[in-house]
Amino acid sequence: MGKHSGFPEWWVKQITSIVTPLNEMNPERVRTWGRAYGYMWWRMIEDKHVETYEGAFAASRAYGQFITVLPKLNMVIAHKTHSKYGRHTDGRKYR
Repeated sequence: MGKHSGFPEWWVKQITSIVTPLNEMNPERVRTWGRAYGYMWWRMIEDKHVETYEGAFAASRAYGQFITVLPKLNMVIAHKTHSKYGRHTDGRKYR
């Protein structure tokens, strides 16, 4: 992401930087997810995930809407659903 995405590199770095480290996440059960929190983005913690997730970040929303950016694979995954159709993908299934 960055210079090829149309967004300034500094901005991508800022919004995906960790603001709330893993050891400060609440409730404590969230700490087992291996994700810290930035500015509206979840950051994957490399020592909790496989190498493929290095530098990865994700956004998640209600009913199973996710955007995951995997820089190591040069990949963005968008998953959308809508509650009015009776569909829901929980975070565990998505991960």
